[in-house]
Amino acid sequence: MSSNDESEEFDEEKYEEEMRKIDEEFPNVKFTIAIPYDELDDVVIDGNQLVIEHDYTCICCDGRGLPSNKVFFNINSPDKPITNRLIINELIKHNFDPGCNHHFLEFINKKNKNNVNSILYELAFGS
Repeated sequence: MSSNDESEEFDEEKYEEEMRKIDEEFPNVKFTIAIPYDELDDVVIDGNQLVIEHDYTCICCDGRGLPSNKVFFNINSPDKPITNRLIINELIKHNFDPGCNHHFLEFINKKNKNNVNSILYELAFGS
């Protein structure tokens, strides 16, 4: 095996350490944070406000009796850019639960990439 192959191998110890840090920092989270620990402070938007839209339209959500298939969260940060960490903490404050098998938060994505002024973002969950 070449040294290049070794660097691309899954590092279970590193993964376990990251998961431990995430579990300690976010003990009340109702979804699995699959964003790497070293990306939690990545800036999602330089502005001080964004809106998260979560759409409950996957097959897991059928029959939940929700009045709407969407929920929105206003995220504000008056004195600093909005990061993945800040968004996750706000979701926890709002007691957010994706409520389905797709509970691994993989990233937070701008909803309309063609509109540079848009503050609408979505949560990207996988299973």
